[in-house]
Amino acid sequence: MSAFEYASVVVSIILALGIADILRFLADSIRTLDANRLYWVHFLWILVLLDAHVEFWLRMWDFRALVDVGPMLSLLLAGPALLFIATRTLLPLASDEGKMEELYFGNRKLFFALLIVMNLWSLAVGPWSSSGNPGEQLIYGLVMTLLMVGVSIACMLSENRRLHQAVVLLVVALEVFEYFSMFYLSTAAAQFGGV
Repeated sequence: MSAFEYASVVVSIILALGIADILRFLADSIRTLDANRLYWVHFLWILVLLDAHVEFWLRMWDFRALVDVGPMLSLLLAGPALLFIATRTLLPLASDEGKMEELYFGNRKLFFALLIVMNLWSLAVGPWSSSGNPGEQLIYGLVMTLLMVGVSIACMLSENRRLHQAVVLLVVALEVFEYFSMFYLSTAAAQFGGV
């Protein structure tokens, strides 16, 4: 078994735990459907985190050049671990019966601090990713990191509901744009590649 295969198993376990927690929360939310308890901003962040888990798993292959035995393996495992911890900050404990809005704003500083660290981690490991054009990825990664760090700091410092609503809608829009552009680029590549 190669170091990459070994690491991918551990990463997959961490990501699976996060996905299972999110799916459990979503199932419980659907089962109870208490509008007074749910908060749409919190709910959208949970969906963004689910997407982040799946996206990280899909991009795991890009990090095959990064993995060896030692510090680089620890660096790779830090990403999914941070993602899992960030997810747990927004998910209620079994004993929590409060509103999700209170949970979200009560844990917002820790959640957004973890998002900042995750974005900096992503920028740090980006050069070892083997996908795409490295120059374009660095510029795109730097712009997205600066954007996410900026909005995360703003959300950490403010309880303004409109700010938090605008930020989650921006993040969802960026994710939709990313999926649309990936689909468009893969469709265009297939069209021109077949000619």
